[in-house]
Amino acid sequence: GPVGPKLTPITPPVVDRQKPVIITVTCKLRGGCNGTVALVQGAATVGTRTVKLRYGQTKKVSITPRTRATISRAKRLRVKAPRGVRASL
Repeated sequence: GPVGPKLTPITPPVVDRQKPVIITVTCKLRGGCNGTVALVQGAATVGTRTVKLRYGQTKKVSITPRTRATISRAKRLRVKAPRGVRASL
């Protein structure tokens, strides 16, 4: 057959499976903390996770952003946490 340039198949980037965002949450309230930690991008909530912590407890929580929140926008993600919970990306 004709020998031409070898074509390498280009695989489109997988958009469905997002890399989870790891958030460190710490409880600062004596009575313990519980509520929802939300991943916010602009005005939109792109992912949430319910947390329940004892006073002083630190936990790593992973939230997978919804498909809309693309990796390029990941830098603009913010964390919204309930009262008494210190959360950081």
